[in-house]
Amino acid sequence: MKFITPLLIVLSCVAIIAMILLPNNQSQFTHISYDMCMHKELSKIALKHGARLP
Repeated sequence: MKFITPLLIVLSCVAIIAMILLPNNQSQFTHISYDMCMHKELSKIALKHGARLP
């Protein structure tokens, strides 16, 4: 599990970058993915400091 979670974070962030770079106008999907990515990153940072996000 330790290796799977960071991999999912990286893949979601790569997907966001791809969505931004592609001319396809799927802004809703991009925002959802971006929010998920940021939430996971913030959770990871918070866990390092001994805090937990829902």
